Amino acid sequence: MAEAQLAHQAGFTTAMAAGRDARLDLIRRHGIIPIDHRRFPDLDHDEHRYRTDPDYKDRYRASEAEFLKVIDELSNGRGVAILIDHIGGGLHKASLKALARQGVITTAGWKAGMHLRSVRASECIQRHLHVHTHVWRHQDSPAIREYQNHTGWIADDDPNAVWDYDHIPQLADAHTHGMVDSYFPLCRITNPT
Repeated sequence: MAEAQLAHQAGFTTAMAAGRDARLDLIRRHGIIPIDHRRFPDLDHDEHRYRTDPDYKDRYRASEAEFLKVIDELSNGRGVAILIDHIGGGLHKASLKALARQGVITTAGWKAGMHLRSVRASECIQRHLHVHTHVWRHQDSPAIREYQNHTGWIADDDPNAVWDYDHIPQLADAHTHGMVDSYFPLCRITNPT
């Protein structure tokens, strides 16, 4: 969400997918085009099922076609210039298809898996650039703080997204199961005295 907000502030046309109404509303409020990924219920590609289950194959193809149709409409047929993927796993196949020629895909998360597959020849022909990163380095923190001080930008503070430190395991479980609406949940650390 922060990356999309900053790109929008820099003048880029931005879109972001989410599958919860509260998140779609938040995305919209920030001037980012919301994409309801519930429109593509079978976009998570499973290679084994794709080869062995004809019904799954048809559902995947339909979801992928609908996803690419949305991308085509939003990009005037050019594809995505920069795609930020924090999910990984089976969504990677459709993400690569959504990229424009010379498009950039950057990954900094792996909620659905760390192993990504691509066909190098296709990626070379399309001149796609793959950037794998870990968001930022510790030594980048002063520059980030300076940017925040200079622009006044800071992530949304949602009082409903503050969890007690002792409840971090419950936060992780809720996040895994799509039960956290905030993109910026915080942990409250209290003084034990």
